[in-house]
Amino acid sequence: MAESLQVHDVEARQRMLGDPCGMGNSEYWDEWFRVVSRGKRFEWYCDSDAVAAVLAAAVCGGGGDDGGGGGRAMSSLCLLHLGSGNSGLPVDLAAPPYGVLRSSVVDISVVAVEEMKEGQIPPEWIVEDATTSLLVAADVVVPRISLHVADVLDPPLEFAGDSVFDAVVDKGLFDALMDDDDGQHPSSSLSTPSVEKTRTLFGESARVLADGGCYVCISLGERHIVKLIVDAAFADDGGGGASPWGNTLRIYEVLPLPSDSSGMRPFAFVVTKERVSDDGGRLAVEFYREGDLKPSTTVGPDVGEVVDILDESRCRFKERTKTSGSAAAFGGDDNDDDPPRMSLARIHVKPWDDGTDLTSLAVRIRGEGSRCCCGGEFSGDLTWTETETVPMGYGLYKLILSCVVENGRLEELCSLIREEFV
Repeated sequence: MAESLQVHDVEARQRMLGDPCGMGNSEYWDEWFRVVSRGKRFEWYCDSDAVAAVLAAAVCGGGGDDGGGGGRAMSSLCLLHLGSGNSGLPVDLAAPPYGVLRSSVVDISVVAVEEMKEGQIPPEWIVEDATTSLLVAADVVVPRISLHVADVLDPPLEFAGDSVFDAVVDKGLFDALMDDDDGQHPSSSLSTPSVEKTRTLFGESARVLADGGCYVCISLGERHIVKLIVDAAFADDGGGGASPWGNTLRIYEVLPLPSDSSGMRPFAFVVTKERVSDDGGRLAVEFYREGDLKPSTTVGPDVGEVVDILDESRCRFKERTKTSGSAAAFGGDDNDDDPPRMSLARIHVKPWDDGTDLTSLAVRIRGEGSRCCCGGEFSGDLTWTETETVPMGYGLYKLILSCVVENGRLEELCSLIREEFV
């Protein structure tokens, strides 16, 4: 009975908190993290691998984590995570295979920042200033992550100097800050609160980014959000000069969380800090399909056209999800000769203590064949690829098992592992 009352109490408190859109005060978000995440990392929209894919394409120029393909190495980036909450993104990007060595994390919630400090980040990685020279211990370069409690809408961010970061990463913050009844119509006044908040956010991002640096905003791309971003990307610098964001806004399809059954696809809106003259070329919005390095569609800065493109993308994704779900439910479809769609996945396996033999555990999970799992054969398509041992802190290590798994079957795979070993 006591447990039932506790569950109902949590649900009641969640209802009292309501929709977080437009909420920008620390008291709200402190309570939100106490009630909703309750000490567990909470991820908005997509996982860390999806963000890394966007960074590799948009910021590294296709270079990825090893710098191949003519781009820069992801490990060389200096990142600022805005409104990070207690997301594991900064830690995941600092760990192999990405190896980002310098990250600054800011959130308005003291509760969220303390949860990151106490439960997620190895203590030897935490520094006061992550933008300075790197630490080297035993010939190993140690990642540096600094944590800050601050309001991004009350600039300047005191810990962030001018022209320091290669990318500003915003995963869900923009959506959380902007009310859905502000600035959504083409005739809306530029004095609306959401427009002012957008100007502040874009202005502070432009200040802290180095030339050529990118503001990466991961959002569900609702119409009012699209209008705010398009207007801000091509606005002047506030003093009558050219936009600090050049002539191009890039939009990338992003793969949502595997556990998200809503069918809602997020998008990454990317602008690059680059000065151009007033007649420096045609303004353009480029749209990139999932996994592509070249735009599939280019339009002008017309909100209606951009919204139409995103709607088409959502329809394709929902149809793909529906088809995949139907095949899983009914054992196939009329196109039995078509191979199933596959997804890259990284499964994190954390031991209870330092007495666990992680090498033996990996062998027991993976088995001896590509479709083997926990001593049996997995019912879906599965190919194991890499196995890594990564430090978590306090002398503990975890396994990261990489695989290619049939769409919609990742949770089933994880359940098999949990049933066998938890």
